[in-house]
Amino acid sequence: MILTMADPVQKEKRHVAMFPSAGMGHFMPFLHLARTLAIRHGFAVTFITAAQNVSPTETAHVQRLAASGLDIHIVKLQINKSQEAEGDPFFAQWEATKASMPAFENLLTSDLLKQTPPVSAIITDPVLTPTLSIAAKFNIPTYVLYPSSAFNLGFMLHAPIADAQGFDFSDEKAVLQIPGFPALGATQIPQAFKVKDHIFRRIFLASGSEVPKASGIFVNTFEELEQQCLQSLRSRHDLPPVYAIGPLFLPSEDSSTWDDEAERRCLKWLDAQPAKSVVYVSFGSRSAMSAAQIRELALGLEMSEQRFLWVLRTSVVDGAGSVEAPVPGGFEERVGERGMIVSCWVPQVKILSHVSTAAFVSHCGWNSVVEGLCCGVPILAWPLFGDQMMNASIVVENAKAGSEVRKGEDGIVSREEVASGVKAIVQREDLTRAAIGLQQRGRIAIIEGGLSDKSLKAAFQLSK
Repeated sequence: MILTMADPVQKEKRHVAMFPSAGMGHFMPFLHLARTLAIRHGFAVTFITAAQNVSPTETAHVQRLAASGLDIHIVKLQINKSQEAEGDPFFAQWEATKASMPAFENLLTSDLLKQTPPVSAIITDPVLTPTLSIAAKFNIPTYVLYPSSAFNLGFMLHAPIADAQGFDFSDEKAVLQIPGFPALGATQIPQAFKVKDHIFRRIFLASGSEVPKASGIFVNTFEELEQQCLQSLRSRHDLPPVYAIGPLFLPSEDSSTWDDEAERRCLKWLDAQPAKSVVYVSFGSRSAMSAAQIRELALGLEMSEQRFLWVLRTSVVDGAGSVEAPVPGGFEERVGERGMIVSCWVPQVKILSHVSTAAFVSHCGWNSVVEGLCCGVPILAWPLFGDQMMNASIVVENAKAGSEVRKGEDGIVSREEVASGVKAIVQREDLTRAAIGLQQRGRIAIIEGGLSDKSLKAAFQLSK
């Protein structure tokens, strides 16, 4: 018997299992979706993590989720980490999580299918596509939550086709033509993907081949931001339904869960600044710059004469160590109260939505792009790796809500470029107007968009 959310004879809660991969970029959309399903739609949620792969920051978010009082149950799978790190343990965490599939299948059979109500759907990560075949054994609908853009999803789905056709991804002059999508230049393709035997390339190609087998694909975007890409995906007959369910963040919930010294310091400082005067500078949870680039960024911020709040990370994920003397001597004394530097995790949505924040200097991780635009803040794009180059093009070309820094031949963004870019992003009213327009449409999407009752009825045709 097939029952939908609106079926009057359905008396039990819907029970959904969610299984994200490692990394905040993947983790946060799953957390927000879990909260949304529980708060707005009354779902019971089992949130699964691979215990050894969860960072302290991820752990803190999971603990908040567990203490929220919602019908959300946390399960930790015990697994062994992969030894195949290739200089970046982040990708090894992906492999280790994939290695947890036997434990995941055992959890299904021994626990989740025996609960009342039993699990009736699974929402998995694009990195964890082996869950699709496991769920198929038990006839459980399984959906993929794609944590990045529809543009990047199109690339992932087309990459195995282009690879089979002999496309040379390492050719720096090649342009990849994906039907129905903007042309993809070599500089926008993740650098790791250009290395034939790289672990990221293997995972990405495998995911691109397996994701079409899902019952549906959820994408953390909204129609007005990526209409062309979404239409192109939906026109493909070899794909399951594609649902734009973004923006996946809950502003009120995000801002109510922080209670630490970093938040108090940041907000106290922001409260003392004039409206629309502060440039927020952050490059995400994984990124750290070279000492040379940190110096140029610091001096550029000083030259710009703009107020700034800078989240400065000096340690890198790949184990290369910490950067010594992260800012030039005397820098903090010279900028004085005009600038603030913090080195820990901060409540980003609360900062971006603060009345004093005027612009966002960002690496263009997708979560940061969505949060920045939905807070009405124009973005100075400074992509570093992965999908960030594609995301930057969405900000600049699609949304018309930002500009991109120019790097020198040595890969360094000069202090002069930083200063001019920061000044321009604050002063250009056209970029601010575009960002505010997307803010309004994004907030409407939060309320009426992909997670509405109507779309849930269409998506979750769940087996009883």
